[in-house]
Amino acid sequence: MESTITPEEIEKMKAFLKEHPVDPQYDGLLDGDIPTEQAHALIYTSLLEEIGELPE
Repeated sequence: MESTITPEEIEKMKAFLKEHPVDPQYDGLLDGDIPTEQAHALIYTSLLEEIGELPE
């Protein structure tokens, strides 16, 4: 299945992750009190990994 995420969106997600890397204390945490930035970072990481665009 082909991704509908545009190259511009991919770059925005990568830039966000550079500014807001996943904090290990929230990695894998799906409930509780998660800062919005961490929720976005976890979602972006998952999406980028799924489409093979996750930076190393």
